[in-house]
Amino acid sequence: MLVRDTGRVYVIEFNRAIMEAIVKIEPNLFEWREVHPKHLPEDICVFRRGSNLPVLVSVTHERDAWILSNTKPPGFKTSRFKPSELYIWDGEYFCSTEKTKKSERV
Repeated sequence: MLVRDTGRVYVIEFNRAIMEAIVKIEPNLFEWREVHPKHLPEDICVFRRGSNLPVLVSVTHERDAWILSNTKPPGFKTSRFKPSELYIWDGEYFCSTEKTKKSERV
């Protein structure tokens, strides 16, 4: 929750060109923060087209990120958190594919 400020949500179609641009700008996910010299967006969240759940959730200023997958990707450890515990409140995600209601905008 933002206390004295407003937040921005950027929505883009993630594809190979976007991925390559992101890696070129800053390859370290946890450096994607507003305080970065390039003022990068924080807390990146990636959805698979047609899915209601994200495949990647991040809280970059806390250096936390989760990949939601049916199988454990090589080199990753299993989180102690369940997907339902990654929601902020009442089942709402850090980000969502649903259109944000006017009362929910930050």
